[in-house]
Amino acid sequence: MGVKGLGIVLLILLALAYAGAAAPTISDFNAFDGIYTYTGDFNVGVKLSGSGDANKVRFCCGSGACSGSWTGIPIAVPPITFVQNFDINSGSNCSSTTEGTVTIRAELADTSENFTSTTDTIIYDKTAPTTTIDKNGYVSNEATITITLTCTDAPAGANSGCAATVYRIDLGAWVFGTSFNITTDGNHRIDFNSSDNNDNNSLDNNGNTETTKTVYVARDVAAPTITITTGTTQTVKFDINNSLTDINKDSVEVDVNGVKSLDFNVLAHCANAAGDKNSYTCSYDENKLNKTGDFNVAVFAKDIATNLGQKNSIFSRVDNTAPAKPSGLIPTVASAITLSWDRNTLENDINGYRIYRLGGAVATQPAFDTNIYIGRTGSTSYADTNVIADYNYWYRIIAFDYSDNNSVASDSTSRATPTSTGALSAPSVSSSTHPSTSAWYSADDITVSWSAVSGATNYSWSIDTNSGTDPDNSADGNVLTASYTDKADGTWYFHIKATNGSTWGTLAHFTINIDKTAPAIPADLSASANADGSIALSWSAASDTGGSGIYGYEIYRGTSAGFSIGTAIGTATSTSYTDAASNLSAGTVYYYKIKAKDNASNLSSLSSEASATAKTPGGIAITITVPKYTKAGAVAITVSASGGNMQNATLQVKTYNKDYETVASGKSGASFSASYTIDDGEDGIATARVTATDASGGTYDVTQNFEVDTAKPDVNLLAPLNNAELEGDANLLATAGDKGTLIVSGIKQVTFYYRASGATTWSNIAIASSGADSKYSAAWDTTDVNNGAYEVKAIASDNAGNATDSQIAKVNVKNALSEKSLTEDEISSADSGKAAVEDLVDELQALEIDLPDELALKKQWADANLAKAKVLLAANDYAAAKALAENAATLYADLSTGISTIKFTNAIGKNAVWIVLGIVVVIVIALLYLNYARKNEGALTSSEGLHRVRAEKPLGDRISGIFKPKEQEKA
Repeated sequence: MGVKGLGIVLLILLALAYAGAAAPTISDFNAFDGIYTYTGDFNVGVKLSGSGDANKVRFCCGSGACSGSWTGIPIAVPPITFVQNFDINSGSNCSSTTEGTVTIRAELADTSENFTSTTDTIIYDKTAPTTTIDKNGYVSNEATITITLTCTDAPAGANSGCAATVYRIDLGAWVFGTSFNITTDGNHRIDFNSSDNNDNNSLDNNGNTETTKTVYVARDVAAPTITITTGTTQTVKFDINNSLTDINKDSVEVDVNGVKSLDFNVLAHCANAAGDKNSYTCSYDENKLNKTGDFNVAVFAKDIATNLGQKNSIFSRVDNTAPAKPSGLIPTVASAITLSWDRNTLENDINGYRIYRLGGAVATQPAFDTNIYIGRTGSTSYADTNVIADYNYWYRIIAFDYSDNNSVASDSTSRATPTSTGALSAPSVSSSTHPSTSAWYSADDITVSWSAVSGATNYSWSIDTNSGTDPDNSADGNVLTASYTDKADGTWYFHIKATNGSTWGTLAHFTINIDKTAPAIPADLSASANADGSIALSWSAASDTGGSGIYGYEIYRGTSAGFSIGTAIGTATSTSYTDAASNLSAGTVYYYKIKAKDNASNLSSLSSEASATAKTPGGIAITITVPKYTKAGAVAITVSASGGNMQNATLQVKTYNKDYETVASGKSGASFSASYTIDDGEDGIATARVTATDASGGTYDVTQNFEVDTAKPDVNLLAPLNNAELEGDANLLATAGDKGTLIVSGIKQVTFYYRASGATTWSNIAIASSGADSKYSAAWDTTDVNNGAYEVKAIASDNAGNATDSQIAKVNVKNALSEKSLTEDEISSADSGKAAVEDLVDELQALEIDLPDELALKKQWADANLAKAKVLLAANDYAAAKALAENAATLYADLSTGISTIKFTNAIGKNAVWIVLGIVVVIVIALLYLNYARKNEGALTSSEGLHRVRAEKPLGDRISGIFKPKEQEKA
């Protein structure tokens, strides 16, 4: 309503204030004066307003007529106002009240009990609300942890709704609110509860209040502290302490010179007091500190809030301890002399051994000071080949460590005299079971023979999978044959040498290749009839795990399904074969099976069966096209003919261990398509089969196999971790593996996706189609998205089309805003300011007000600066563009203020007369009321909550009395 209308209404109300009484009517009735809608108390304050010749009133529950007694009211000058409390539990027509909506009826009557009624409702609620918290037992190193409280009132349909939620932190002051932040370190106690709106008869907010709940939220941004105790031994000692949250024991790592220590084991080397997970003491011996030098030892540890602590310390190691004296030095004599000795297992810093030899053409051992250094070794054996037959030699060794400390020389060996060489030749070896050293055999029992060596009195032999083994110098027997049984697949080597009792002859080696494992069954056999009357076969290459490799394939043919094989009709060394038309009869259905054969002549089991109908030369060729792999659901099958049209074609499909089902029939033409539904669990080899005729009466029966894989793959998202903070190029990593019963189609690809937190649509990041060790990785350029909370997942798909979603990782993208982004934000702000100003200008024009010249000029400047800023942004001049956009935004803000002031001034000017008139009317009414109240002081009465105003003088006397002098009033 406008100001003018308000003035007119006020004048009308003044004229009607003392109009004659009307019949009893109820103009207004409310529980709690209409202020409240809910209650938790049986006593409800009710207020009734009415007019007319009314002298009594009553209240009751429900919408039906009241049956209780009336309460009398004195005759009053309208309007009549009546207030009292009403008990909704035991009042008239009321029963024991339960929670829910209660209807209260009011009846106002005259002396003849003609009454008017109306109702109001109130909701009775005694159940406290329930509050939940989104973070209970939460531990984080976030700078700001936001806590959200959610209030829910019950029961449904009878609740007053949540009125207030309060919380306090660490027993501090109670605060109203449902969201707050934790910004200081500590294990904070959070107390909270909520109240509803039921307490409507007081202003103390004392509604139904739930019992206070308490949870704890820990914020910890401080990294663990690490103290390393340095020393000069190989022992590394360190302490890890954290003042607030527990140490993540699995995260503890030790690096030496930048390389992770393999000697440290946190479970074996770290201990803590019972129940104390904030502090650990660790100690272990580091093998890398086994020599003199400086070593950079670094210790890393995280707490459960993921704060990383790190400490480096330099260990200066000085090793002056010489190795122990070597022992157990023994020479083994042949044409050369081989030394062996014991390793000191108590020392981990032995670098090697120096070898010293004395002797020669002498009969007794010379003094040690005449020794000769002949070499060094890092092992516990040494072969001295630079010796002369029949000379006498003695040996000693000295151990040295990584710090070049030398041990005492070992005891001298006994005399070692090498024998002469060349007297015994190598035996000539052959095998009756495995004659060729390059061929493969399926026999796993081996018999070898050798020729006698002149002068030999015995032989030593062995068999193994190493080509250069030298049998030991223990005689195995003066025989010329040896046998072995049940040898495994692979290449074996037989080694033999002869001896005359004092010397050993030259070694002989013989190679034996064994493969007794049959190849895998060839897969995907298909047959198709060629127009020239021949039938073409093709299949997938078989594999051979026995080692010899695939030699070829044997082909078998029959004229009935499930035929028993006889002699192979042919062989192939590739994965295809053509059965010539000269071997076939046109119109006859031929069935084929194949076996794979390896180089050891092992044959695989029979393949699945394929068939085709031989054509009369010049007939048609039928091809069935179906995916190699398929999952559960509809699979599309296309049948096409070349060289003519099919007639009366029927398509059937059978899945593993099931019979053929007809999919389409009565088809004619060059091609047709159909769909077949695969059910879950029907994994295995499936076959599509087409039977048809051609225009010449030729018959055709063609099959095509395909593989069914209905099992979904496994996928696990490894990176990013949950709650990770990302910037720049973020690494994405997932593992994926396919699974199945009879068919495993293999992983085709892993696709990574992201979406903003709270969004429902996922966006593609990258596709990884190959992964080493079942790991698939990709990079995500996070600068392509705005900073904020996101969710990341991976979906693995196999070659059959089955797909599985990984778990979701929640991450935060926190890239520094680029200069370009900042400039774009400033231009967007200026655009918003411009739109607001243009709306205000349109409003002025509607009021027929022109924009003042000063403001019009300012708008031109702002528009020009904004336009130029956009040009500079496109030219990558971000600094200049940002400055102009900021200036434009400031000008638009000034324009909004100026135009709003013009609108307000105009509105005041147009309505000034009516505003003044309204103020005068209000003042007149106030003066009339004050004069009347003064003259009738004490005349007002109150009984049983009744309030009334009674008129005792005519309206004219009251108005004239306002202007009488005080002296006349007293008279």
